[in-house]
Amino acid sequence: MHPAFSFEQFLRGLPHRYRLPELAGDGDALASMSSEGNRFSARLAMILEQARRALAVGDTPGRELEQAFIAAMAGMIQEAAQDDGGDPVFQAMVLEHHEPVVSEYTALARHFQPDRRRVQGLINAIAHPEKLKRQPPGPLRNALAQLRNSAAAAHWPSLPTALQQALSAPAAGEDSDLASALTQLLAEPALQRLVRLDTLRGHKRVQQYLALREQQGPRANSEAAARQGAEGRRRGMGVETLAAQALQALALRLDRMSNGATRHQVVTSMHVPASLSAGHQGAKTEWDVVLLKQVAETARPMPVFDVCLLLEAKASPDAVGTDLPRLLRGLRLLAAAQPGETHVFKAREGEFPVRGASLNALPTEAARLAGTVLYCSDAPADPQPRLLSASSRMKLLSAPESLAFATALRQQGAAEPRWLEPLWQQLLSAPEWKVVLFQTFAMQQARELMVHADDLLAGAA
Repeated sequence: MHPAFSFEQFLRGLPHRYRLPELAGDGDALASMSSEGNRFSARLAMILEQARRALAVGDTPGRELEQAFIAAMAGMIQEAAQDDGGDPVFQAMVLEHHEPVVSEYTALARHFQPDRRRVQGLINAIAHPEKLKRQPPGPLRNALAQLRNSAAAAHWPSLPTALQQALSAPAAGEDSDLASALTQLLAEPALQRLVRLDTLRGHKRVQQYLALREQQGPRANSEAAARQGAEGRRRGMGVETLAAQALQALALRLDRMSNGATRHQVVTSMHVPASLSAGHQGAKTEWDVVLLKQVAETARPMPVFDVCLLLEAKASPDAVGTDLPRLLRGLRLLAAAQPGETHVFKAREGEFPVRGASLNALPTEAARLAGTVLYCSDAPADPQPRLLSASSRMKLLSAPESLAFATALRQQGAAEPRWLEPLWQQLLSAPEWKVVLFQTFAMQQARELMVHADDLLAGAA
């Protein structure tokens, strides 16, 4: 064991195998390091970073950079729009953009769940099984039973016919309340939307749209999506366990080196107390693994701790760029603690009082996180990393200018690159595009903080 070993030495010795290359250099060289399907994304990542750097020093990005952006965007759109090997997510968006029947279908589909609940609730009020038992046998009872069965089977087009049959039954004329309820349901907008949605589902363009959606992976709330989510959580928990083991080994080593003068504690799933997390607005309020150091105080009945290191486990290095803003918001919550306060954090290992002074001293800017925050993964380092995040890529592709460009390609076989000029101007000035403009910078910063679980274990041993 090296006598000079320290926490700082441990951090300095960690390899950073996920670190990205310099992205503000030659675009062709940058694109060459990316896979064939990502060359335009790589160029865009470089262009975004060059534009951000120019704006940071008060310069306006020049016409040459604008033309490079337009060319790269046009290339990425053409690549995504290809029938063979293209992006089904983008192709579905293009269909929705220029096919009115698909636009109508997706608009109605957004109302499907509340409309279904509304219609089934109204049918339950009319044709609940207990109510049907009290109906004498005959055409009305049969029609109401058919109404209920059709709703249970989600066969919406048959509901208007069943309602008409119920209304035409002689017994319905003898029950004004029932007749009124049947008439109301027949005119119910939610039912009309469900019937129209079912009709549109058979349209050729809608079928094409749905086929593209099927290629996008499991549907939300489906069993396949649940399995996929569970697998992601399992992998994340595996990384968290490895990271906790590594920090536990580090804690023991640091304690031995101090001959008992210090005591470190590793905690997992540490929740920010309500006293600090009120109004968190998307900030991180649970930290995967935290290394705490006990404060040498004897006046308190319970041990009090300072924060040494906050670690977040990720199944994929691609996740850290978009996670960094949330992490920074979480740090700002912690840093808002008053120095004289003590806040009790709950973790799997129990409750741990942490000094407000320690929390208040936490960095809240990405450039100052080294030494306080680590990301950790067990995924192999990609020799051809994705330089444009999936969220930034999709935001660029889903812009109206991009969809109009792709629509022209689809309908006319060609499109005017100048149509993409407004998108460039929005990137440079619109607040809603700031996250995309800064995405390359944020990804670089986040990857600088990322280490492999094996390296963490080796460094702590």
